[in-house]
Amino acid sequence: MKLSGKILNWKREGKTAIAWDNQIGIVRKKTSSKGILAAIFLIILATICIAKGRSWSKKGECIFQTLTIQSGEESFSGEWLQSALSGDALAEDALSDEEGDSSGTKRSFAAWREWKEETLAGTSSGRNASGNVIAVCGPSQCLLPIGKNLTPQDKEGCIIGQKLAEELFGDCHAEGQKITWQDSTWTVRGVAQEPARLLMVQVGRLPEMIERLHLNRINISLKDGEDRHVAGESFLLQNNLSAQVLRWDYLHGFSWFREMIPSQWSDFQGWKQNFQEHQKAAALARNAWKSSIEAWELACQKKGGRLSLAGGILLVLGLGALIKSFAPLHPITS
Repeated sequence: MKLSGKILNWKREGKTAIAWDNQIGIVRKKTSSKGILAAIFLIILATICIAKGRSWSKKGECIFQTLTIQSGEESFSGEWLQSALSGDALAEDALSDEEGDSSGTKRSFAAWREWKEETLAGTSSGRNASGNVIAVCGPSQCLLPIGKNLTPQDKEGCIIGQKLAEELFGDCHAEGQKITWQDSTWTVRGVAQEPARLLMVQVGRLPEMIERLHLNRINISLKDGEDRHVAGESFLLQNNLSAQVLRWDYLHGFSWFREMIPSQWSDFQGWKQNFQEHQKAAALARNAWKSSIEAWELACQKKGGRLSLAGGILLVLGLGALIKSFAPLHPITS
């Protein structure tokens, strides 16, 4: 609608400049350049927060590529581990993975345990430092699916965190260096940026250490889109294990919601039962002891979620401010 007469004057209402026409009583907001700049700033800041949030969440996605099983006793049987992770079994697992076998009869997994603040020594440098040590029996990528993989055939290999490498050797380029832990010497095969104070050693071919270290957790590999509940229950049943599945995915995101849906939509009791099971599993994961790898991955997910939420709020505020800056004509009410 056009103004029928000459605009008489501009005046200020709060922070908004308005113009009016006495004949038809129409008011127009004067576009504020400061308001537009503020809106654009909020939108840019929102975009940065969302991008950073996605980046942090992606770092923590490793924890959802495997499934953690916690022993119901002090540890898993060393005899069973040596049999299940023997050379022939491992070869069959690797072959089954390459051929895309999703039946669950063959599955790559690794048993492990972590010790906090262990004393470590750099053999060549003569330096000592404290770090978190994980002894793994099986492919290390079942536990840390990024970077170098320690195969069970590697009797002396280890992976070290970047900060720990710098403390022991004065440089993060530590491949080939040797580290002593519990009177055994290990050769660095790779350096991980995070967790920064990690030492992961391979004990897959050291039966005496498997028995002595009492490995109490297992990580099994998962295929893309595989049902975590079915995979965990099948693994426990096939291996006759007394253990608990730790569902870290219950602590972040909503991908677990499809598990709440019973077999029939009219089965209201099924909804209740599934929700109760979810609450129990979520509490178990929330209160469970977390290794340095798990704690880092969950922290990444948490930070990513918070940044994404902050970015969403800033985006709404920015778009609202931008729309307000270009508000259309509206009639004066008397």
